[in-house]
Amino acid sequence: SVDGGSTWTFLAQTAMTIPQSLAAHPNASGVVYMADLGQRIFKTVDGGANWIRVFTGPAVVTSIIIDPIDPNTVYATTLAGFLKSINAGATWSLMPGLSSNPLWDVGIDPTSHNVLYVATNTSGVWRSPDAGASWQPTGPLSAVPYSVSVDPSPAHAILVGTSEGVWKSSDSGASWQPTALTDRSAQSIT
Repeated sequence: SVDGGSTWTFLAQTAMTIPQSLAAHPNASGVVYMADLGQRIFKTVDGGANWIRVFTGPAVVTSIIIDPIDPNTVYATTLAGFLKSINAGATWSLMPGLSSNPLWDVGIDPTSHNVLYVATNTSGVWRSPDAGASWQPTGPLSAVPYSVSVDPSPAHAILVGTSEGVWKSSDSGASWQPTALTDRSAQSIT
């Protein structure tokens, strides 16, 4: 859509993929990354008219996000670890610390873009203070996290969609509290 969602155009080039996650460039119109269930990441620079494959991996890519301060840096979670590109998707590195862990989602702290959070399949939410170079587990969370988002407001809460609804941390993940929405699974949160 180019009109705020009033009308939509089918992109035939994407017909053979099953999109898992999309990330739009924060400043450059038409630049979008797409992760699909076929273990690939694609990129378009012309609003979807043409797509190029920029990554093929050993595992399903579950989410993708662009650093809002440095859009050449792109992060992706996979069922086999954490990926990072520092050159707009031209090359990718499997980052240490979470390799071989199935990861569902990544969130970036909008006020400190080197701080990342990932939702893991088996070990809760993890935090990186240094753009993915190292990772530490956050406080205990009783539910399985699926998605993570960091509130850009001064309250700066971290919200996690889980198998038991939405949970919130106001202290960089040291502790988690359930929100009012805990009677159902929350697969995605933005």
